[in-house]
Amino acid sequence: MRRFRADPLGEMIRLHNIWGDMVRIPVGSLQINLAGRPEFVQDFLVTNAQKYGMSPRYKAMKPLLGNGLLTSEGPGWLSRRRTIQPIFKRDRVSNWDHVFTEACEHTTGRLAKLPADQPIDVAKLMMELTFAIIGRAMFSSDLSTLSDVVYTNLETAMVEMKRRASARIKLPMRWPTPANQRYNKSIRNLIPIVEKLIKDRRAIPENQRPDDLLTLLLSSRDPENPDITLTDEQIRDECTTILVAGHETTANAMSWTWYLLSQNPDQGNRLREECKAVLQGRTPTAKDLPSLPLSEKVILESMRLFPPVWFINRIAHEESEIGPYHIGKGAIVVGSAWKMHRDERWWPNPLQFNPDRFTTGHDDNRHRFAYFPFGGGQKKCIGQSFAMIEAQLILISLVQKFAFELVPDHPVVPRPLVTLSPAHGLPMYVKTME
Repeated sequence: MRRFRADPLGEMIRLHNIWGDMVRIPVGSLQINLAGRPEFVQDFLVTNAQKYGMSPRYKAMKPLLGNGLLTSEGPGWLSRRRTIQPIFKRDRVSNWDHVFTEACEHTTGRLAKLPADQPIDVAKLMMELTFAIIGRAMFSSDLSTLSDVVYTNLETAMVEMKRRASARIKLPMRWPTPANQRYNKSIRNLIPIVEKLIKDRRAIPENQRPDDLLTLLLSSRDPENPDITLTDEQIRDECTTILVAGHETTANAMSWTWYLLSQNPDQGNRLREECKAVLQGRTPTAKDLPSLPLSEKVILESMRLFPPVWFINRIAHEESEIGPYHIGKGAIVVGSAWKMHRDERWWPNPLQFNPDRFTTGHDDNRHRFAYFPFGGGQKKCIGQSFAMIEAQLILISLVQKFAFELVPDHPVVPRPLVTLSPAHGLPMYVKTME
């Protein structure tokens, strides 16, 4: 466990290399099972999902996210998911493409003014960009002035979430320990942002409210009790979840994408040639994406090497079997996308950045859970279509005009908190393309 806390990514792979496809780690009376085969992950996420529930780790997120989609389960969760799902349908998300590209144009304008010898932290830049996009698309609001507040406090919250989730003794949040004080302060700085959005929207007459997630939540009703609307607390929890998870994961995916392209400039040049042939310099739209397949493959390959959600875990509500292994009631089961995505049994030359792995037909013999950056089963990421369209449009908009070069000798180290981010940021020089 000491090695896990020091290097969870390396330790995950090391243990599987020694012990095989199911690694059991006893932690006191608790048993943790590391599932290292795609069919094992499919078992607890899909095939026998009814036997498993959200692990205690997710409780560490509740002080910030409350009972939103990410941290809750059961009938209430299912009805809210069905309520929210329509807003994330691909056809509807495609109608927001102008929101994505307008935010990108603001970013390209900013980069164009940057001196060639002045690096910029691309990880922070992507956080700011995706936060602006989620604010416009989901809440019809310009939240750009709040990006620094969100960036700083969310980073603190992520660190404290991980610390609290892995702590053997979890002290009550009301106890004024230094760690609890840091976590509570970050929550106090983040929650009022969402509460103000709700208050301001309620002040607008119903027939004048914009068609977005917040309006949908304000007008939604319990399917079992149509006379009951969501409380402000329920709406706040869902909005906080979407605001946090909806920008932070995509920002990390794009940060790693720019890093990988900086290390593989030939792939960036291929992508520019594809964009030039299809777009001829114009602003991309969602309708262009099928004609730009390399952009999708680049992002999928980036999430293979650096999955923003690098692991998923569940707790067994009853005794079960995964393959030939017995899983006891109360045991934790973990599936690591970091490990699975780098397993040479499913990915030849796994450390090589090769977007062509995702060319149609190349994965015919690969198990579908050899790749699961968005999870799987009922709780699969609700925003997958939103994230992919957003990521592709960001990539296409910026790669046509710029290339990013990592500052020499800068340490690039993945930091496995709730999501996988660059531990020391990604300072890069911006090169303007002709």
